[in-house]
Amino acid sequence: MATMIWLDPQWAERLLLNDADFARVCWSHAGIGSPSEPDQLLALAALARGSRLCWLEDMRQMAPQAPWPAWPFEWRVGVRIERALRGARLERLRSWWSRRLQQQVLTQALAALLHAAPQQIRLLARGMEVQGAEIAGHAAELQRQAAQQSAQSARLTEQEQVLATLAMRSAAHARELGLPDEPALNGKLAHYYQAFEAFFRGEGLDWAAHYAHYQAWIDRLPQEAGAPCVDLGCGRGEWLQHLRQQGRSVQGVELNPGFAAQCRQAGLPVSETDALAWLQACGDGQVAAISAFHLVEHLPFAELFQIIEQAARVLQPGGGLLLETPNPENPLVGSHTFYHDPTHRHPVTPSSLQFLLRYHGFTDLQVVRTNPYPPQDQLTVHDPLTDRLNGLLCGPQDYAVLAFKPSA
Repeated sequence: MATMIWLDPQWAERLLLNDADFARVCWSHAGIGSPSEPDQLLALAALARGSRLCWLEDMRQMAPQAPWPAWPFEWRVGVRIERALRGARLERLRSWWSRRLQQQVLTQALAALLHAAPQQIRLLARGMEVQGAEIAGHAAELQRQAAQQSAQSARLTEQEQVLATLAMRSAAHARELGLPDEPALNGKLAHYYQAFEAFFRGEGLDWAAHYAHYQAWIDRLPQEAGAPCVDLGCGRGEWLQHLRQQGRSVQGVELNPGFAAQCRQAGLPVSETDALAWLQACGDGQVAAISAFHLVEHLPFAELFQIIEQAARVLQPGGGLLLETPNPENPLVGSHTFYHDPTHRHPVTPSSLQFLLRYHGFTDLQVVRTNPYPPQDQLTVHDPLTDRLNGLLCGPQDYAVLAFKPSA
């Protein structure tokens, strides 16, 4: 919707001046002449800290006899809020509010000047009576462009407010995850996590033997052409390679640039983006399967909830969902090895993960527990008590919940 033009062009020009010229024009308008140098410095400091609207209201109180413009209701409310924040000494919040108010003022001033320009051109055309029709046509075109620019200014203001909200949410989310706002350091941390994965997970492991636990799930997946199996947080791409070897179309999603580069070097398609963002951009029923190996333990619950919600939307009827994560049923995992990874948030129990999937409509749920401690790490005495301890402490270190979206 276009911005409503109500501001007088003379005041629009004044509001677009620099601080010093704006203050000088306002003092002249108020009829108080040029203040002393200390007062001028104080005025410039006030303009730098707050909105011009609030400063003009202070001038209105100082010189009420001058013909000051009348502000709309929402601007008057904005000034009251700015003054209240200033009185409460909430400087950071007041500074943000002042910038927001100043943005509205400058948008209105620019729109007023753009609106006035075609009118001035039409007056000039009538006064000169030279090529009146042509100049009037140009004026109409300028007026149309001015209206478009006013509408664009209004849309930009709305978009900036949305982007500001998203930026605040993103900053809060980054702080929650402990991520610094430093690209160079983020790059170092991404490289560190690659080295961490290589050390704790190893290289050249027999992934086919591990993935054999999920073969029945793979065999049940839809095989419609163009519907890929998507692996969220695909890491180095071992699962994608395994699926491709079985003739499946695959797509990786990986936020770590180092891992994404490894996938590309292996010839695997990968989107270097956030898992939730990728799902939200995907159309309904476009995917045959969604998997996530050791991802859910990194996520806040609200994000995990949305990922499962989006997975239910983008999967084809009969499509599969596979989520593998550390097994907190094993006390050594839940109390010790889980915390090797500094990016882990908290363990997720099989019961809670199953309930979350059922809540979003998934069926045929199955829990597969894998990766027990090797025999050399277990107690070697064989008696009923020792066997129970081995089963408790050296049992499966990981589990996965396998599920399917109901068929149409």
